[in-house]
Amino acid sequence: MRAGSMFYATPYLYAKLVSLACVQLEKLRGSLLSIKQNVLSPDTQAEINIPQSEVKEQLNDIIRHHIQILNYINVLQEFSGLLTCGILFLFLLTLCFCAFSVIMSWDDPVDLYQGAWLYFAVVVMAFFYCSMGTVLAQEFEAVGEAAYASDWVGAPVPYQKSISFMMLISNKGKTLVGGGIVPVTNETLMSMINESMSLFMFLLTMKDKSEKSNA
Repeated sequence: MRAGSMFYATPYLYAKLVSLACVQLEKLRGSLLSIKQNVLSPDTQAEINIPQSEVKEQLNDIIRHHIQILNYINVLQEFSGLLTCGILFLFLLTLCFCAFSVIMSWDDPVDLYQGAWLYFAVVVMAFFYCSMGTVLAQEFEAVGEAAYASDWVGAPVPYQKSISFMMLISNKGKTLVGGGIVPVTNETLMSMINESMSLFMFLLTMKDKSEKSNA
């Protein structure tokens, strides 16, 4: 009972933790786009410079927020890395087992349907995990684009370096990596499906050869 509860509760906890990171990245992106070193006066339509102290404070808040998000992602990585790697490996084994089961029950419609249904269910669950990692990577890329589009040109050199660092980190597409080995992304899901389908086609070919040799 406890094992079953943990199995079904883990995806929701994982989604909640990753979603929290995505929300904070959205806020960071909005803060970057709100950086303004001058504004347009509604009366004279002339540009009014914003005090550098105000811009500096805003940049300080953004940099601190970015560091907090990176620390949170690192903690999340340590917390869920091995667990996520184990889950993805279990999904891969299940997909391969389903491919084997479908071949072995090729002449039994009921078992064939059950194997195909289980395969689809596992793909959906794996997509749930991998899509969250992909969304997180996309949010990091969006932060990099927002940093580039922000009004930081002309700011003090130390803050220009900080913004450049944010763009560099974001462009790398930081995402969760299961066990430090397997990226939790849709590309990994496609690799899992390809591996299971390759096994399926191999077993199907061997089955056809066996039937022809026995005929």
